[in-house]
Amino acid sequence: MNSNQNFIKRKYIIHRQDFLSDETYQYSYDENERAWNIERNIALIIMNHPHENIVKIYNVGDDFIEMEYLQRDFNRTFENKDFKFFTEAMKHFHKHGICYIDWKIDNMGYDNNNVPKIFDFNASGIFDINNQNIWIIEPVKWFSYSKALHNNIIGAINIDFFCLKNSIEDMVKMLTFFALQKMETS
Repeated sequence: MNSNQNFIKRKYIIHRQDFLSDETYQYSYDENERAWNIERNIALIIMNHPHENIVKIYNVGDDFIEMEYLQRDFNRTFENKDFKFFTEAMKHFHKHGICYIDWKIDNMGYDNNNVPKIFDFNASGIFDINNQNIWIIEPVKWFSYSKALHNNIIGAINIDFFCLKNSIEDMVKMLTFFALQKMETS
């Protein structure tokens, strides 16, 4: 960890309303200040331009994001429709100048109607919708974005497609590994 990075306390307020409960809970942790700024700015865009495959954002403050509750089930059997929502969310992100980058199962959940949704925007970036080569807020150079740059991928939309492709390949490898392990123990 870089010792000269600034860290701030960020807080998520999650609302869960379903037939089992009507509750609000929150959690917080330290976050890289730049990553929090990215997440907060993207949450504001999503709050004003919602999409069925992106977590609902109810409110955004200086130190919190209030959003809907999503269930996460890593034991779930994934089907093509579970991955198709990635492309629908991607189209929406790009329409609003968002390069999501962090496409992975860890960043997806299901709402009360079992609709798959993306959340967690801290690895993303915001680009000029008139010129995808101009960053308004450049993504943090974490793994996926750094890998795209290393492979000379240019332009926010191209970078996002590259990251999605690599993530899907990794997810298929991971799901194949778990399926083989399950078969061996059966």
